[in-house]
Amino acid sequence: MRIVHDTSDLIVIEDRPWALGLFLIAVMLFSAYVGLVHLATGDWVVLAAVALLGGGAFWWFSRDIRLVRLTLAGDGSARLTVRGFRGNLARDFAPGTLRASVQTDRSGDGEGYRVVLLVDGADGPERLPFTGYFTGGPAPERIAARIHDWRSRHPA
Repeated sequence: MRIVHDTSDLIVIEDRPWALGLFLIAVMLFSAYVGLVHLATGDWVVLAAVALLGGGAFWWFSRDIRLVRLTLAGDGSARLTVRGFRGNLARDFAPGTLRASVQTDRSGDGEGYRVVLLVDGADGPERLPFTGYFTGGPAPERIAARIHDWRSRHPA
């Protein structure tokens, strides 16, 4: 997750999880290789294990690996574009309706963070996670702060 363009007229925030995607592809290829090697021996326990491993990696890849781009315009409007395995989505937001917060996940050994976009509507704020996964480091807080700065310059 990073800011790829930041001027007074346009801010573009993007997430391209290349490292995670390449890791998951490697797991799927490794699972296929081990499965083909053990297919000839008829070791069904190993075949079932690598099928579960490869299937889990494919499921995670299809769910979380996507290109997400948030474009914040100088007139106060915003556009969220998502391209992924399951298709493409583009959504426009009216001026003054978009905010951001940082969501914390404390499961496991440490803490993970991600940016959640809050869209003000008639039924209250709608929560849109910017990424499907949590990450460490200062990037989510920095991105959320930049979105707050943009919104303060473009109130409703």
